[in-house]
Order: sequence, then structure tokens, then C-alpha cells
Amino acid sequence: MGILDGKRALIMGVADEHSIAWGIAQAMHREGAWLAFTCQPDPRDRPLRNLQKLLESLGPADSFLVQPCDVREDVQIAEVFESLKERWGGLEAVAHCIAFGGREDLSRPFSEVSREGFKVAVEVSGYSLQAVARAARPLMEAAGGGSILALTYNAVERVVPGYSVMAEAKAVLETAVRYLAAELGPSGIRVNAISAGPVNTLIDLVPEGARRFPDHPALLIRPSFRTRVWRYRDLARTVPRAARVLAEAGVGPGDRVIVWAVNSPEWAIAFLALMHAGGVAVPLDVRHPIDFARKVADQTSAKLVLASKQTAEGAEALGLPIVWIETLPDRARRSEPLPPG
Repeated sequence: MGILDGKRALIMGVADEHSIAWGIAQAMHREGAWLAFTCQPDPRDRPLRNLQKLLESLGPADSFLVQPCDVREDVQIAEVFESLKERWGGLEAVAHCIAFGGREDLSRPFSEVSREGFKVAVEVSGYSLQAVARAARPLMEAAGGGSILALTYNAVERVVPGYSVMAEAKAVLETAVRYLAAELGPSGIRVNAISAGPVNTLIDLVPEGARRFPDHPALLIRPSFRTRVWRYRDLARTVPRAARVLAEAGVGPGDRVIVWAVNSPEWAIAFLALMHAGGVAVPLDVRHPIDFARKVADQTSAKLVLASKQTAEGAEALGLPIVWIETLPDRARRSEPLPPG
């Protein structure tokens, strides 16, 4: 018998098998909780299909209530909790693992975040907790109390380069947590937010992939009639050595590096090598103008540029040291592995 045996929980925001939301779901299921899930609506139902595939590892599909829900729509939120009322009658837990910021606004300097981007990030990542708590309250009161958990990040307390508009959204979320806790506490409903500690990250997947799937393709591109493939074992061998190249070029833990290059396996290798070296990636779109790139480089105090030949003119105009991603794998073969930064 687990500590959550028979408890009813709604998990909102499972993105994939690497997400914190999925880790929460697995832990709650392991401890005996009954689970329901929401996912982002999509015309092709891709999030729904991905979630259903994940749930196969937990049990039969009909064991779980799964419902798309756009948290910007009160009607959809109400439909989710009406379904829970019909199925369970009450609810003991909600894990609010929902956050969104537009890609363009996340890549902009903080002062240039758009008004619309701010509205979307705050509505989805912050205000949605209030809307969900309002809908969950009757079911939790019927159950004799419950717990609402949200995910935040310490970028509210300190400046984290690249977190941008999401820091504002998380500040709204944390304010909502405090006020909801004060309001709902007398009804026996706890409201908390956690900032996750160390978890497996993208760079951890490289050695794990090499261990589990050494001969499986990790990176693949078909530029013409020829297919180029990097297997997991190749990636695990190359990335620490490429990180050594970056370290010798002056990149250390916490250093910001402009990544201004075309999409390719070399881009992925350069990005992973930067993470391995402890650097912070500042990605630019290849279509960004040089003036914009200069502003980003100045505001982030970038130390280096990872560039490709297609972005050579702009990269050279920044006046920073450059490492060309096309040559990085060859240079890596002549280097010793760097311990993770």
C-alpha cells in the first residue's frame, strides 16, 4: 500500500517522458493514486497521442481520464472538472505543470519582450493557476481537503540569462500561490509551489542514450541524396571532446555564448558541447539582423560565437571569438574529453 493509495489526482502539463510533470505522475501512480491528465489541444491530436503512448507504461488506457484543455479557455477548464466530478465525485490533488512563452519573446532581450508575448506568458503560466484552483475547489471541499502544487523556478529570485518573460510569469504564479493558500487554507486545501532541484537534463541523455541505444541514430539529416547519421555512441564520444575545444577557446561555467548557425547535426553537437562545458546558450535565428545580434551580444556579455559559414558575415561583425560548427567535430577528434562543467 502506497502513501497515496486511493487518492485522486489531476496532472496538468505532461509534455514528454522527460518532463517534471511525467515524473510526478509516475511517482503518484507508484504510491497508489488514481490519475487523470490534461494536455494541450492540437488539430492533429499529437500531444494527446504522445500522452496516451506514455500511459501505456502505467496501465490500461481506460484506467486514466485524459482530456485536452486549453487553460486560456474557462469553458474547457470547467469541462475537465465536470468530467472529474462525474468519474470520481471528489479530488485530492492537482499538479499544475503548465507554462508557455513565445519562442520569439524568449529569444529577445528582456526590454524588447512584446506586450502580446507578456500577456500570453502570464495568462498561460500564471493566471491559469487561479482558474484551475477556482474549478478544483468544490471537488476538493467534497473530498474533505486537498493539495494544489505548481512548478516555479528561482529566476524569480535572481536573474537567469535567457529566462526572460517566463521570470515575470513565474512571479505572477508565485503571487497566486500565496494568495490562494491564504484563501483556500481554511477549507483544508493546501497550495504550494516547488522549484525543482537537479534533474536529468538534455546533456544527461547523451551518455544514457549511448548506454541503452549505442547503434541507434541520434542525429540525422538528408541534405540531398546522401543521408548523414550520428549514432548515440558517436555523440557520446564527440560531445565531451567538442566541449574541450570550447573550453580551450575560453568558455567556462556560466559564460554566455551566441549560437548563430543553421540547423544541422553540427549545430546539435555544438549546443550539447556548450552545455557539457557549463556554458549558457544564447540562440539566434539565422534571419536576425546584425544590429539585433549586436544588442543581444552586448546585453548578455557574450564571450564567444558558435557560427556556421551561412552566418559568417554577421558573426564576424560581432567582434567576438568564433568557433565554426562545421569544423568542431574534426577538432574534437584531436582533443581529450572534458569532464562535465
